[in-house]
Amino acid sequence: MKRLHTVLPDWTRVQWTSIENKNKYEPIIASINKAWQHIERMSVVHDIRTSALGIIKISELSSIIDEYAKYGVIVAPLAKEYPSQGYTSSTVPPKQKDPIGVRVVFTKSEKLADEWFRVWNLHASARDREVGILLGYPTCCTKHYAEYTNQQHFVDMTWPVSINGLSVADETLVHIKADTPVESNMLWHWQGVRLVPHIPCSFDCQESMELGKKMAELGRTLGYETEMDWTYDLLSWPVEWSALHGIAEIRTPINKISSRTDMTPHKYSVQKQSHTYPEDGMSGIAYPYNQKKTKVKPITQTKSFLTSLEDT
Repeated sequence: MKRLHTVLPDWTRVQWTSIENKNKYEPIIASINKAWQHIERMSVVHDIRTSALGIIKISELSSIIDEYAKYGVIVAPLAKEYPSQGYTSSTVPPKQKDPIGVRVVFTKSEKLADEWFRVWNLHASARDREVGILLGYPTCCTKHYAEYTNQQHFVDMTWPVSINGLSVADETLVHIKADTPVESNMLWHWQGVRLVPHIPCSFDCQESMELGKKMAELGRTLGYETEMDWTYDLLSWPVEWSALHGIAEIRTPINKISSRTDMTPHKYSVQKQSHTYPEDGMSGIAYPYNQKKTKVKPITQTKSFLTSLEDT
């Protein structure tokens, strides 16, 4: 990928394919996000991971500490941070007039809590890898993320993840096969829909798949059966990510996300293929909207044609 040095400000916006899809899927995605927040924290309780990070309001800190203490989990504050209303690719420092939030770590070990304080104050290049280890991310994913963010200074990991392990004939277009693990699909993370808490190193990462299955099983155990079904449905749909002039567009059958990415002089695209397509998904001639065939009545069966026959 040929990149330029300019980096745009952070933003994420969503545009729906129809008001009907907005009314239907916006609450579904919000419910998935709420469930995932709880699943991430409870993964520490159930010993799937040794630590989990979160951002909470300062006003809620005391009650959350008490809530997780009954599970033997320590909730340790790490730094003040503004709780954003949507996806951001960078840490947002608190402003004077903003409601102050706090970055916390959930862990059962006092020793790990102390280690978190040390690691959190390291330089980003050293911190990211150690944070990945403390959070129980697969080693392959931690190394891959550190290489591209800290050494090559990528803003958006989509392209490095997509080409990892592939022989790409077209240097600007990547096709991701439909049978890659759903759990390793990172193209919905702008909307908070995912089955792993990290960016997988590839769409075929087996370790991410195994962790995702454990997280999904935990979600069902916690009573989020419906949310897990929704998550698997959305992650199985076709998606296209494209990048041009620092702007990423992520097109799904129901909406389009606009966010910042690495500045490029020409367009790069990733197309995640699928065997399924939602009934209420948008139809069109461009990917991913070319999956659905629109039924058109023959002109001889239309009301206007039949009316015209009555006039003759």
